[in-house]
Amino acid sequence: MIFNLAFNLISSFLSIYNFFFQEIYYIDLSIIFALIYFIIDFFITKKMIYKIHHIIGIFISYYSLFYFSPIGKIYANNILLFEISNIFLNIYECELLKKDTLLYYLNKVLFVITFFIFRIINGTYYLFKILELINFDSDYYSYIIINLLSYILLGMQYFWFYKILNILYKTFFLKN
Repeated sequence: MIFNLAFNLISSFLSIYNFFFQEIYYIDLSIIFALIYFIIDFFITKKMIYKIHHIIGIFISYYSLFYFSPIGKIYANNILLFEISNIFLNIYECELLKKDTLLYYLNKVLFVITFFIFRIINGTYYLFKILELINFDSDYYSYIIINLLSYILLGMQYFWFYKILNILYKTFFLKN
């Protein structure tokens, strides 16, 4: 978990920097960094849903690194902003905060807010922007695969957000 937290902090910094300055060298560095993380974490993680998520991340990172235009790489980098929400998830999973404290609950709320902003709003927008960029005529199979993986990735985000909202509801509204 500490590995994930360290990655998320570095990745988030790179992605935020790239979001504002859009320097291709650093965008490529950010995508390479993400690719390495997805490969390593694929072997570390135990849950199949996370393995599927990492396979999609590996494919999209690789494809964006070698086949996307510079604007496509910028869009792919903006999807890496997903990782900002994982900072708060990793803090929770590493049990860095004492339960039932203000910081503990603040961390949960910040996780939900960042998940919504960066995975639901930002993720939906940039996944569709990437899909607009892919040239249907040049490589039909890549077009189909990127479309399919993008919709699966987006579906996973909505599914997880639904689960997160249920947990949040139980935490704050059904607590004894």
